[in-house]
Amino acid sequence: MGEIREKFDLDALRAGTFFIETDLNIYSRRLVGEPIPGSGIIVPKRHAKTVFELTRDEWLDTLDLLRRAKDSLAEEFQPDGYTIGWNVGFVAGQTVQQAHLHLIPRFDDEVKSGLGIRYWVREGNRRQSQEERRDEASPRA
Repeated sequence: MGEIREKFDLDALRAGTFFIETDLNIYSRRLVGEPIPGSGIIVPKRHAKTVFELTRDEWLDTLDLLRRAKDSLAEEFQPDGYTIGWNVGFVAGQTVQQAHLHLIPRFDDEVKSGLGIRYWVREGNRRQSQEERRDEASPRA
């Protein structure tokens, strides 16, 4: 997994290809380097480590910003669907220790079209039994 960072650089988010800013949050997306065009994130300006630390006002503002971001994606990219999600904690893939909501437009012609957030769970990434963990920790001959 990538480098762990404490928080987002809000000025760097404003420098994205496209951004919308409210008093409480920033939505930012960039086109360069993203595997799916239009992928972006909503980040609270106040540093909250996880989504569970957001205030009611931040939640409501996130919902409003999510709708505005979706409208901009629909107009510019005409996606066939969306994947929306939070990663909370390192084991869940959170590499920046600041709450952020991913908004990813999805398209029929993607290699993984039809596979959503739970795909990785259904495809064998289940928890290991104690016996499996013990076997992995054992020195190999």
